[in-house]
Amino acid sequence: MIPMTLKEIAAYTGGTLRGNPEDTQVSSIVTDSRKVVPGCLFVALRGEKFDGHQFAEQALQEGAVGAVVLSSYKPEGAGCFIFVEDTLLALGRIASGYLHTHFTKLRKIAVTGSVGKTSTKDMIAHVLSGKWKTCKTPMNFNNEIGLPMTLLGLDAGDEVLVSEMGMRGFGQIRYLTELVEQDLTVITNIGTSHLEILGSRENILRAKMEACFAGLGARMNKPYRLIVNGDNDLLQDTKLLKKIAKEYGCNHLVIIPFGFGAKCAYRATDVRMDGMGMRFTLWCDQGHFSVYLPLLGEHNVYNALAAICVGVACGLSVETAIQQLSFWGEDASRQRILHFTGVTVIDDTYNASPESMRASLGVLSKLPETCKIAVLGDMLELGSVSEASHLAIGELAGAFCEDLIAVGELAGGYCRGFSSVKGTETVLVDKAEAAVPELIARCKARKELGETVAILIKGSHSIHMERVTEGISAYLNS
Repeated sequence: MIPMTLKEIAAYTGGTLRGNPEDTQVSSIVTDSRKVVPGCLFVALRGEKFDGHQFAEQALQEGAVGAVVLSSYKPEGAGCFIFVEDTLLALGRIASGYLHTHFTKLRKIAVTGSVGKTSTKDMIAHVLSGKWKTCKTPMNFNNEIGLPMTLLGLDAGDEVLVSEMGMRGFGQIRYLTELVEQDLTVITNIGTSHLEILGSRENILRAKMEACFAGLGARMNKPYRLIVNGDNDLLQDTKLLKKIAKEYGCNHLVIIPFGFGAKCAYRATDVRMDGMGMRFTLWCDQGHFSVYLPLLGEHNVYNALAAICVGVACGLSVETAIQQLSFWGEDASRQRILHFTGVTVIDDTYNASPESMRASLGVLSKLPETCKIAVLGDMLELGSVSEASHLAIGELAGAFCEDLIAVGELAGGYCRGFSSVKGTETVLVDKAEAAVPELIARCKARKELGETVAILIKGSHSIHMERVTEGISAYLNS
Protein backbone atom coordinates (compact mmCIF):
# COMPACT_ATOMS: atom_id res chain seq x y z
CA MET A 1 0.00 0.00 0.00
CA ILE A 2 1.13 3.52 -0.77
CA PRO A 3 1.39 5.24 2.66
CA MET A 4 -1.42 7.61 3.64
CA THR A 5 -1.70 10.10 6.47
CA LEU A 6 -4.21 9.92 9.28
CA LYS A 7 -5.64 13.22 8.04
CA GLU A 8 -6.19 11.76 4.57
CA ILE A 9 -7.85 8.64 5.97
CA ALA A 10 -10.07 10.59 8.37
CA ALA A 11 -11.22 12.73 5.44
CA TYR A 12 -12.16 9.64 3.44
CA THR A 13 -14.24 8.29 6.33
CA GLY A 14 -15.89 11.57 7.23
CA GLY A 15 -14.97 10.76 10.83
CA THR A 16 -13.30 12.65 13.67
CA LEU A 17 -9.58 12.16 14.36
CA ARG A 18 -8.30 12.36 17.92
CA GLY A 19 -4.82 11.48 19.10
CA ASN A 20 -1.68 11.24 16.96
CA PRO A 21 -0.66 14.14 14.71
CA GLU A 22 -2.70 14.19 11.51
CA ASP A 23 0.42 13.90 9.35
CA THR A 24 1.27 10.51 10.92
CA GLN A 25 1.93 7.96 8.15
CA VAL A 26 -0.13 4.77 7.86
CA SER A 27 1.65 1.91 6.09
CA SER A 28 -1.20 -0.61 5.96
CA ILE A 29 -4.82 -1.24 6.99
CA VAL A 30 -5.81 -4.33 9.00
CA THR A 31 -9.13 -5.63 10.32
CA ASP A 32 -7.68 -8.68 12.12
CA SER A 33 -5.93 -7.86 15.40
CA ARG A 34 -3.66 -10.88 14.87
CA LYS A 35 -2.19 -9.15 11.80
CA VAL A 36 -1.30 -5.87 13.49
CA VAL A 37 2.17 -4.59 12.58
CA PRO A 38 3.92 -1.33 13.53
CA GLY A 39 2.63 1.56 11.43
CA CYS A 40 -0.72 0.02 10.53
CA LEU A 41 -4.24 1.36 11.12
CA PHE A 42 -6.68 -1.04 12.78
CA VAL A 43 -10.33 -0.95 11.67
CA ALA A 44 -12.62 -2.38 14.34
CA LEU A 45 -15.39 -4.31 12.58
CA ARG A 46 -18.40 -5.88 14.23
CA GLY A 47 -19.72 -9.25 13.10
CA GLU A 48 -22.13 -11.89 14.33
CA LYS A 49 -19.42 -13.69 16.28
CA PHE A 50 -16.83 -10.97 17.00
CA ASP A 51 -16.38 -7.31 17.79
CA GLY A 52 -13.09 -5.73 16.80
CA HIS A 53 -13.58 -3.00 19.38
CA GLN A 54 -12.54 -5.52 22.03
CA PHE A 55 -9.06 -5.50 20.45
CA ALA A 56 -8.69 -1.83 19.49
CA GLU A 57 -6.48 -0.78 22.39
CA GLN A 58 -4.47 -3.99 22.17
CA ALA A 59 -3.80 -3.11 18.52
CA LEU A 60 -2.44 0.28 19.58
CA GLN A 61 -0.19 -1.35 22.17
CA GLU A 62 1.20 -3.67 19.48
CA GLY A 63 2.20 -0.84 17.17
CA ALA A 64 -0.88 0.35 15.29
CA VAL A 65 -0.77 4.14 14.87
CA GLY A 66 -4.51 4.38 15.33
CA ALA A 67 -7.85 2.62 15.22
CA VAL A 68 -11.10 3.32 13.39
CA VAL A 69 -13.94 2.84 15.87
CA LEU A 70 -17.62 3.63 16.31
CA SER A 71 -18.44 7.05 17.68
CA SER A 72 -20.07 5.32 20.66
CA TYR A 73 -16.79 3.63 21.62
CA LYS A 74 -15.25 4.81 24.91
CA PRO A 75 -11.47 4.27 25.02
CA GLU A 76 -10.09 3.15 28.36
CA GLY A 77 -6.73 4.85 27.84
CA ALA A 78 -4.90 7.31 25.66
CA GLY A 79 -4.44 6.61 21.99
CA CYS A 80 -5.27 7.67 18.48
CA PHE A 81 -8.79 6.99 17.17
CA ILE A 82 -10.89 7.93 14.17
CA PHE A 83 -14.52 7.96 15.33
CA VAL A 84 -17.12 7.07 12.67
CA GLU A 85 -20.79 6.11 12.48
CA ASP A 86 -20.17 2.76 10.74
CA THR A 87 -16.75 1.09 10.65
CA LEU A 88 -17.62 -1.21 7.74
CA LEU A 89 -18.67 1.74 5.60
CA ALA A 90 -15.55 3.56 6.76
CA LEU A 91 -13.40 0.69 5.50
CA GLY A 92 -15.06 0.94 2.09
CA ARG A 93 -14.61 4.72 1.99
CA ILE A 94 -10.93 4.44 2.88
CA ALA A 95 -10.40 1.86 0.13
CA SER A 96 -12.35 3.82 -2.47
CA GLY A 97 -10.58 7.06 -1.55
CA TYR A 98 -7.20 5.34 -1.79
CA LEU A 99 -8.09 3.88 -5.19
CA HIS A 100 -9.41 7.07 -6.75
CA THR A 101 -6.68 9.32 -5.32
CA HIS A 102 -3.61 7.24 -6.08
CA PHE A 103 -4.64 5.17 -9.15
CA THR A 104 -6.35 7.57 -11.54
CA LYS A 105 -5.10 5.75 -14.66
CA LEU A 106 -5.84 2.21 -13.46
CA ARG A 107 -7.85 -0.06 -15.78
CA LYS A 108 -10.63 -1.63 -13.68
CA ILE A 109 -12.48 -4.84 -14.57
CA ALA A 110 -15.18 -6.46 -12.44
CA VAL A 111 -16.33 -10.09 -12.62
CA THR A 112 -19.59 -11.38 -11.20
CA GLY A 113 -22.01 -14.24 -11.88
CA SER A 114 -23.59 -17.26 -10.25
CA VAL A 115 -20.80 -19.69 -11.10
CA GLY A 116 -17.19 -19.41 -12.23
CA LYS A 117 -16.42 -15.90 -10.93
CA THR A 118 -13.09 -16.76 -9.36
CA SER A 119 -11.83 -18.95 -12.21
CA THR A 120 -12.82 -16.33 -14.78
CA LYS A 121 -11.26 -13.54 -12.72
CA ASP A 122 -8.02 -15.50 -12.44
CA MET A 123 -7.93 -16.22 -16.18
CA ILE A 124 -8.61 -12.59 -17.09
CA ALA A 125 -5.84 -11.42 -14.75
CA HIS A 126 -3.49 -14.00 -16.26
CA VAL A 127 -4.16 -12.75 -19.79
CA LEU A 128 -3.74 -9.08 -18.86
CA SER A 129 -0.62 -9.69 -16.75
CA GLY A 130 1.27 -10.55 -19.92
CA LYS A 131 1.36 -6.83 -20.77
CA TRP A 132 0.39 -4.88 -17.63
CA LYS A 133 1.17 -5.06 -13.93
CA THR A 134 -2.06 -6.59 -12.70
CA CYS A 135 -3.68 -6.84 -9.28
CA LYS A 136 -6.56 -9.25 -8.73
CA THR A 137 -8.89 -10.12 -5.89
CA PRO A 138 -7.15 -12.82 -3.77
CA MET A 139 -9.12 -16.05 -3.67
CA ASN A 140 -12.74 -15.00 -3.15
CA PHE A 141 -12.24 -11.66 -1.39
CA ASN A 142 -15.37 -10.50 -3.15
CA ASN A 143 -17.55 -8.98 -0.42
CA GLU A 144 -17.82 -5.70 1.48
CA ILE A 145 -14.72 -6.58 3.52
CA GLY A 146 -12.62 -8.52 1.02
CA LEU A 147 -12.94 -6.11 -1.89
CA PRO A 148 -11.86 -3.03 0.10
CA MET A 149 -8.87 -4.99 1.37
CA THR A 150 -8.06 -5.85 -2.26
CA LEU A 151 -8.14 -2.17 -3.19
CA LEU A 152 -5.91 -1.31 -0.26
CA GLY A 153 -3.45 -3.93 -1.52
CA LEU A 154 -2.80 -1.98 -4.72
CA ASP A 155 0.85 -0.97 -5.06
CA ALA A 156 2.57 1.82 -6.94
CA GLY A 157 2.96 0.75 -10.55
CA ASP A 158 -0.19 -1.38 -10.71
CA GLU A 159 -1.87 -0.81 -14.07
CA VAL A 160 -4.88 -3.16 -13.99
CA LEU A 161 -7.32 -4.28 -11.31
CA VAL A 162 -9.45 -7.39 -11.83
CA SER A 163 -11.97 -7.50 -9.01
CA GLU A 164 -14.45 -10.24 -8.19
CA MET A 165 -17.85 -9.13 -6.92
CA GLY A 166 -20.07 -11.51 -4.99
CA MET A 167 -23.49 -10.91 -3.54
CA ARG A 168 -26.14 -12.44 -1.31
CA GLY A 169 -28.96 -10.00 -2.09
CA PHE A 170 -29.95 -6.72 -3.66
CA GLY A 171 -27.74 -3.69 -3.15
CA GLN A 172 -24.45 -5.51 -2.60
CA ILE A 173 -23.12 -5.44 -6.18
CA ARG A 174 -24.16 -1.79 -6.34
CA TYR A 175 -22.18 -1.03 -3.17
CA LEU A 176 -19.06 -2.78 -4.46
CA THR A 177 -19.45 -1.12 -7.85
CA GLU A 178 -19.63 2.31 -6.25
CA LEU A 179 -16.33 1.57 -4.49
CA VAL A 180 -14.52 0.55 -7.67
CA GLU A 181 -16.38 2.29 -10.54
CA GLN A 182 -15.06 -0.35 -12.94
CA ASP A 183 -14.53 0.35 -16.65
CA LEU A 184 -16.25 -2.85 -17.76
CA THR A 185 -18.01 -5.82 -16.19
CA VAL A 186 -18.12 -9.54 -16.97
CA ILE A 187 -21.17 -11.62 -15.96
CA THR A 188 -20.28 -15.31 -16.23
CA ASN A 189 -23.85 -16.66 -16.00
CA ILE A 190 -27.12 -16.46 -14.10
CA GLY A 191 -27.80 -19.72 -12.29
CA THR A 192 -29.54 -20.80 -9.10
CA SER A 193 -27.01 -19.83 -6.42
CA HIS A 194 -28.72 -17.55 -3.85
CA LEU A 195 -32.16 -18.55 -5.12
CA GLU A 196 -33.13 -19.13 -1.50
CA ILE A 197 -32.52 -15.44 -0.76
CA LEU A 198 -33.62 -13.73 -3.98
CA GLY A 199 -36.54 -15.96 -4.91
CA SER A 200 -36.10 -16.14 -8.70
CA ARG A 201 -33.41 -16.22 -11.36
CA GLU A 202 -34.77 -12.95 -12.73
CA ASN A 203 -34.06 -11.34 -9.37
CA ILE A 204 -30.56 -12.84 -9.40
CA LEU A 205 -30.05 -11.22 -12.81
CA ARG A 206 -31.24 -7.86 -11.51
CA ALA A 207 -28.88 -8.12 -8.53
CA LYS A 208 -25.91 -8.94 -10.78
CA MET A 209 -26.84 -6.16 -13.20
CA GLU A 210 -26.27 -3.64 -10.43
CA ALA A 211 -22.74 -3.61 -11.85
CA CYS A 212 -24.19 -1.26 -14.46
CA PHE A 213 -24.25 1.50 -11.85
CA ALA A 214 -20.61 1.89 -12.97
CA GLY A 215 -21.99 3.10 -16.31
CA LEU A 216 -23.96 6.10 -15.05
CA GLY A 217 -23.69 9.09 -17.37
CA ALA A 218 -22.16 11.21 -14.63
CA ARG A 219 -19.21 8.82 -14.42
CA MET A 220 -18.73 7.78 -18.00
CA ASN A 221 -18.66 9.82 -21.20
CA LYS A 222 -18.69 6.72 -23.38
CA PRO A 223 -20.81 3.55 -23.70
CA TYR A 224 -20.49 1.06 -20.86
CA ARG A 225 -19.30 -2.41 -21.86
CA LEU A 226 -20.94 -5.50 -20.40
CA ILE A 227 -19.34 -8.84 -21.36
CA VAL A 228 -21.75 -11.74 -20.85
CA ASN A 229 -22.19 -15.44 -21.43
CA GLY A 230 -24.29 -15.38 -24.59
CA ASP A 231 -25.42 -18.99 -24.14
CA ASN A 232 -27.12 -18.26 -20.81
CA ASP A 233 -30.87 -17.94 -21.34
CA LEU A 234 -31.24 -14.71 -19.34
CA LEU A 235 -28.00 -13.06 -20.42
CA GLN A 236 -28.77 -13.57 -24.12
CA ASP A 237 -31.89 -11.43 -23.74
CA THR A 238 -30.27 -8.13 -24.75
CA LYS A 239 -33.55 -6.19 -24.57
CA LEU A 240 -34.00 -7.24 -20.94
CA LEU A 241 -30.39 -6.39 -20.06
CA LYS A 242 -30.67 -2.92 -21.58
CA LYS A 243 -34.03 -2.36 -19.87
CA ILE A 244 -32.55 -3.20 -16.45
CA ALA A 245 -29.44 -1.11 -17.13
CA LYS A 246 -31.61 1.86 -18.08
CA GLU A 247 -33.57 1.47 -14.85
CA TYR A 248 -30.22 1.74 -13.04
CA GLY A 249 -29.29 4.91 -14.95
CA CYS A 250 -26.95 3.29 -17.48
CA ASN A 251 -28.38 4.50 -20.79
CA HIS A 252 -25.56 3.52 -23.17
CA LEU A 253 -24.91 -0.18 -22.64
CA VAL A 254 -22.81 -2.17 -25.11
CA ILE A 255 -23.27 -5.93 -24.68
CA ILE A 256 -20.49 -8.24 -25.87
CA PRO A 257 -21.59 -11.91 -25.74
CA PHE A 258 -19.24 -14.89 -25.66
CA GLY A 259 -20.10 -18.58 -25.91
CA PHE A 260 -20.81 -21.39 -28.37
CA GLY A 261 -23.93 -19.90 -29.98
CA ALA A 262 -24.02 -18.40 -33.46
CA LYS A 263 -24.91 -14.91 -32.16
CA CYS A 264 -21.91 -14.66 -29.83
CA ALA A 265 -19.29 -12.03 -30.74
CA TYR A 266 -16.60 -14.39 -29.41
CA ARG A 267 -17.64 -17.91 -30.39
CA ALA A 268 -16.01 -21.31 -29.81
CA THR A 269 -16.52 -24.17 -32.27
CA ASP A 270 -14.93 -27.62 -32.68
CA VAL A 271 -14.50 -27.86 -28.90
CA ARG A 272 -12.71 -31.06 -27.94
CA MET A 273 -10.54 -32.58 -25.25
CA ASP A 274 -6.86 -32.99 -26.14
CA GLY A 275 -4.92 -34.87 -23.46
CA MET A 276 -5.29 -32.85 -20.26
CA GLY A 277 -6.48 -29.74 -22.07
CA MET A 278 -9.11 -28.36 -24.44
CA ARG A 279 -8.81 -27.27 -28.07
CA PHE A 280 -11.27 -25.11 -29.94
CA THR A 281 -11.60 -22.64 -32.79
CA LEU A 282 -12.35 -19.05 -31.85
CA TRP A 283 -14.43 -16.92 -34.21
CA CYS A 284 -14.67 -13.14 -33.77
CA ASP A 285 -14.55 -9.94 -35.83
CA GLN A 286 -10.77 -10.26 -36.14
CA GLY A 287 -11.02 -13.68 -37.83
CA HIS A 288 -10.78 -17.29 -36.64
CA PHE A 289 -8.03 -18.71 -34.44
CA SER A 290 -6.94 -22.05 -33.03
CA VAL A 291 -6.84 -22.09 -29.23
CA TYR A 292 -5.30 -24.59 -26.80
CA LEU A 293 -6.19 -24.30 -23.13
CA PRO A 294 -4.29 -26.51 -20.64
CA LEU A 295 -7.43 -27.14 -18.57
CA LEU A 296 -10.24 -29.66 -18.92
CA GLY A 297 -13.93 -28.92 -19.26
CA GLU A 298 -16.23 -26.88 -21.48
CA HIS A 299 -16.81 -24.51 -18.56
CA ASN A 300 -13.15 -23.52 -18.78
CA VAL A 301 -13.63 -22.77 -22.48
CA TYR A 302 -16.26 -20.22 -21.41
CA ASN A 303 -13.77 -18.74 -18.93
CA ALA A 304 -11.16 -18.52 -21.67
CA LEU A 305 -13.57 -16.81 -24.06
CA ALA A 306 -14.35 -14.21 -21.39
CA ALA A 307 -10.63 -13.65 -20.79
CA ILE A 308 -9.90 -13.20 -24.50
CA CYS A 309 -12.85 -10.82 -24.83
CA VAL A 310 -11.61 -8.67 -21.92
CA GLY A 311 -8.07 -8.74 -23.26
CA VAL A 312 -9.18 -7.39 -26.62
CA ALA A 313 -11.42 -4.79 -24.93
CA CYS A 314 -8.34 -3.58 -23.04
CA GLY A 315 -6.23 -3.31 -26.20
CA LEU A 316 -4.54 -6.70 -26.64
CA SER A 317 -4.57 -8.52 -29.95
CA VAL A 318 -6.51 -11.78 -30.10
CA GLU A 319 -3.27 -13.62 -30.83
CA THR A 320 -1.58 -12.18 -27.74
CA ALA A 321 -4.48 -13.16 -25.50
CA ILE A 322 -4.52 -16.70 -26.90
CA GLN A 323 -0.77 -17.08 -26.48
CA GLN A 324 -0.97 -15.95 -22.85
CA LEU A 325 -3.74 -18.48 -22.15
CA SER A 326 -1.53 -21.29 -23.43
CA PHE A 327 0.84 -20.55 -20.50
CA TRP A 328 -1.89 -21.15 -17.92
CA GLY A 329 -0.64 -23.34 -15.06
CA GLU A 330 -2.54 -25.83 -12.93
CA ASP A 331 -1.50 -23.92 -9.81
CA ALA A 332 -3.78 -21.10 -10.93
CA SER A 333 -6.78 -23.35 -11.50
CA ARG A 334 -9.64 -23.73 -9.09
CA GLN A 335 -10.19 -27.24 -10.41
CA ARG A 336 -7.04 -29.25 -9.67
CA ILE A 337 -6.41 -32.58 -11.33
CA LEU A 338 -4.16 -34.82 -9.24
CA HIS A 339 -2.43 -37.85 -10.73
CA PHE A 340 -1.49 -41.02 -8.82
CA THR A 341 -0.60 -44.53 -9.97
CA GLY A 342 -3.77 -45.82 -11.57
CA VAL A 343 -5.92 -43.05 -10.07
CA THR A 344 -6.84 -39.53 -11.16
CA VAL A 345 -8.53 -37.17 -8.68
CA ILE A 346 -10.46 -34.06 -9.73
CA ASP A 347 -10.24 -31.80 -6.69
CA ASP A 348 -13.04 -29.27 -7.21
CA THR A 349 -13.81 -28.74 -3.56
CA TYR A 350 -14.06 -24.97 -3.32
CA ASN A 351 -17.81 -24.65 -3.91
CA ALA A 352 -20.77 -26.16 -5.72
CA SER A 353 -23.98 -25.30 -7.53
CA PRO A 354 -26.09 -27.33 -9.96
CA GLU A 355 -24.35 -25.63 -12.88
CA SER A 356 -20.81 -26.26 -11.65
CA MET A 357 -21.72 -29.83 -10.60
CA ARG A 358 -22.88 -30.62 -14.14
CA ALA A 359 -19.70 -29.11 -15.57
CA SER A 360 -17.42 -31.12 -13.26
CA LEU A 361 -19.30 -34.36 -13.86
CA GLY A 362 -18.89 -33.66 -17.57
CA VAL A 363 -15.11 -33.42 -17.10
CA LEU A 364 -15.13 -36.67 -15.10
CA SER A 365 -17.09 -38.46 -17.80
CA LYS A 366 -14.47 -37.63 -20.45
CA LEU A 367 -11.47 -38.97 -18.53
CA PRO A 368 -10.08 -42.25 -19.90
CA GLU A 369 -10.14 -44.22 -16.61
CA THR A 370 -12.39 -47.29 -16.63
CA CYS A 371 -14.12 -46.58 -13.30
CA LYS A 372 -15.61 -43.24 -12.28
CA ILE A 373 -16.43 -42.42 -8.64
CA ALA A 374 -18.24 -39.24 -7.54
CA VAL A 375 -17.90 -37.94 -3.97
CA LEU A 376 -20.47 -35.16 -3.74
CA GLY A 377 -21.30 -32.85 -0.84
CA ASP A 378 -24.40 -30.73 -0.28
CA MET A 379 -25.20 -27.79 -2.56
CA LEU A 380 -26.39 -24.95 -0.33
CA GLU A 381 -28.58 -21.83 -0.71
CA LEU A 382 -30.81 -23.33 -3.42
CA GLY A 383 -34.12 -22.65 -1.67
CA SER A 384 -37.18 -24.27 -3.21
CA VAL A 385 -35.20 -26.03 -5.97
CA SER A 386 -32.79 -27.73 -3.56
CA GLU A 387 -34.43 -31.16 -3.48
CA ALA A 388 -34.98 -31.32 -7.25
CA SER A 389 -31.42 -30.10 -7.93
CA HIS A 390 -29.80 -32.75 -5.73
CA LEU A 391 -31.97 -35.42 -7.34
CA ALA A 392 -31.05 -34.26 -10.86
CA ILE A 393 -27.32 -34.20 -10.09
CA GLY A 394 -27.61 -37.69 -8.62
CA GLU A 395 -29.25 -38.88 -11.85
CA LEU A 396 -26.43 -37.33 -13.89
CA ALA A 397 -23.85 -39.01 -11.66
CA GLY A 398 -25.68 -42.29 -12.25
CA ALA A 399 -25.28 -41.84 -16.00
CA PHE A 400 -21.53 -41.18 -15.73
CA CYS A 401 -20.25 -43.03 -12.66
CA GLU A 402 -19.93 -46.52 -11.22
CA ASP A 403 -20.00 -45.39 -7.57
CA LEU A 404 -21.35 -42.48 -5.55
CA ILE A 405 -20.49 -41.33 -2.03
CA ALA A 406 -22.76 -38.53 -0.82
CA VAL A 407 -21.94 -36.15 2.05
CA GLY A 408 -24.30 -33.95 4.07
CA GLU A 409 -27.86 -33.38 5.20
CA LEU A 410 -29.19 -32.71 1.68
CA ALA A 411 -27.13 -35.32 -0.14
CA GLY A 412 -29.74 -38.05 0.15
CA GLY A 413 -31.18 -36.55 -3.04
CA TYR A 414 -28.00 -37.53 -4.85
CA CYS A 415 -28.43 -41.09 -3.66
CA ARG A 416 -32.05 -41.33 -4.79
CA GLY A 417 -31.21 -39.91 -8.20
CA PHE A 418 -28.19 -42.16 -8.65
CA SER A 419 -30.06 -45.31 -7.66
CA SER A 420 -32.97 -44.50 -9.98
CA VAL A 421 -30.56 -44.54 -12.91
CA LYS A 422 -28.02 -47.14 -11.82
CA GLY A 423 -30.14 -49.45 -9.72
CA THR A 424 -27.30 -49.86 -7.22
CA GLU A 425 -26.82 -48.78 -3.62
CA THR A 426 -24.87 -45.68 -2.68
CA VAL A 427 -23.15 -44.45 0.48
CA LEU A 428 -24.48 -41.48 2.48
CA VAL A 429 -22.38 -39.98 5.30
CA ASP A 430 -22.92 -36.89 7.41
CA LYS A 431 -19.39 -35.41 7.32
CA ALA A 432 -16.56 -35.21 4.81
CA GLU A 433 -14.17 -37.11 7.09
CA ALA A 434 -16.51 -40.10 7.09
CA ALA A 435 -16.32 -40.30 3.30
CA VAL A 436 -12.56 -40.95 3.31
CA PRO A 437 -12.55 -44.62 4.47
CA GLU A 438 -15.50 -45.35 2.17
CA LEU A 439 -13.65 -43.89 -0.78
CA ILE A 440 -10.40 -45.69 0.07
CA ALA A 441 -12.26 -49.03 0.24
CA ARG A 442 -13.89 -48.54 -3.15
CA CYS A 443 -10.72 -47.29 -4.75
CA LYS A 444 -8.75 -50.22 -3.39
CA ALA A 445 -11.34 -52.75 -4.58
CA ARG A 446 -11.42 -51.33 -8.10
CA LYS A 447 -7.63 -51.29 -8.38
CA GLU A 448 -7.47 -54.92 -7.23
CA LEU A 449 -9.78 -55.75 -10.14
CA GLY A 450 -7.27 -54.16 -12.48
CA GLU A 451 -9.33 -51.06 -13.17
CA THR A 452 -8.09 -47.50 -13.39
CA VAL A 453 -10.05 -45.02 -11.32
CA ALA A 454 -11.11 -41.38 -11.76
CA ILE A 455 -12.63 -39.58 -8.75
CA LEU A 456 -14.53 -36.29 -8.59
CA ILE A 457 -14.65 -34.60 -5.17
CA LYS A 458 -16.98 -31.58 -4.98
CA GLY A 459 -19.41 -29.79 -2.66
CA SER A 460 -20.29 -26.45 -1.15
CA HIS A 461 -17.46 -24.73 0.70
CA SER A 462 -18.84 -25.21 4.22
CA ILE A 463 -19.07 -29.01 3.74
CA HIS A 464 -15.23 -29.09 3.74
CA MET A 465 -14.84 -31.59 0.93
CA GLU A 466 -11.14 -30.69 0.76
CA ARG A 467 -10.77 -33.10 3.69
CA VAL A 468 -11.75 -35.94 1.36
CA THR A 469 -9.03 -34.88 -1.08
CA GLU A 470 -6.49 -34.75 1.74
CA GLY A 471 -7.51 -38.20 2.98
CA ILE A 472 -7.46 -40.00 -0.36
CA SER A 473 -4.23 -38.26 -1.38
CA ALA A 474 -2.52 -39.39 1.81
CA TYR A 475 -3.63 -42.98 1.13
CA LEU A 476 -2.56 -42.95 -2.53
CA ASN A 477 0.82 -41.43 -1.62
CA SER A 478 1.51 -44.00 1.11
